[in-house]
Amino acid sequence: MWRRWLIVGALLLLALQAIIQVRLASEDSATTDEAVHLSAGYTYLTRGDWRFNPEHPPLVKVLAALPMLALKPNVTAEMEDEWVASDNLYYDSWRENRAFGEALMYQSGNNPDLMLFYGRLPMVALTLILGLTIFLITLKHWGAGASFVASALYALNPIVNGHGHLITTDVAITLGFLLAVYCFWQLLIRPSWSRALYWALAFGGALLVKHTAIILLPIFVV
Repeated sequence: MWRRWLIVGALLLLALQAIIQVRLASEDSATTDEAVHLSAGYTYLTRGDWRFNPEHPPLVKVLAALPMLALKPNVTAEMEDEWVASDNLYYDSWRENRAFGEALMYQSGNNPDLMLFYGRLPMVALTLILGLTIFLITLKHWGAGASFVASALYALNPIVNGHGHLITTDVAITLGFLLAVYCFWQLLIRPSWSRALYWALAFGGALLVKHTAIILLPIFVV
C-alpha cells in the first residue's frame, strides 16, 4: 500500500510540475536567446539550411520550431536581407540571426506570445520526460521511496522550474547526459546488441543537443 501511494505521489508531483511549466510558458517574457533559437529552428525546417546559430546542434531548435509550421509566420524582405548576409561558412552570423529572430517575433506582424508559447511546449515535454526518466530509474534500482524522493527533489527544484519551459538547451542536455550514462552503465552490466543500440541513440541524441556532450567520452572511460 505504501509503495503504491509513493508511486502515485511521485507521478502527481511531476504532473503538477508540468502544469506549472505550461502556465509559465504562457506568462513569462522571452529570454535573450529564445528568439534566436526559435527562428534558427524554423529556418532549418523550412529552408533546409543550417547557417544560423552554429554554436549549438539543431535538435532542440528543430523541436521548438515544429509547432510553428502550423502558424506559418510572415517573413519580410528585411529579414531576407539578414538571411543573405549570413551566407558564409566562415563567418559567425550571430548578429544576423538575432536580427532575423527579433524581426520574426516583433516586427513582421506575427503574434509573438503565441509563437513563444507554441515553441516552449516541446521544452515542457522534455522537462516532463526528464522527470519521468528519473522516476523510472530510481524506481527500478532503489524502490518506491527513492523514486518519490528523487521525483520530489526534481519537481520542486527552482532551477529546473526556472529553465524547464524555455527554448534553450539546458534541460535537453541534462536528459541526454542522464540517458547516455545510464544506458552505458546498463551496457557494461549486461552487454547486448539492443543495449548497445540504446546507448548509441542516447549518446547521439546528447551530441545533437549540445557540442559539449563530447565530454561524455571520458566519463564512459572512467
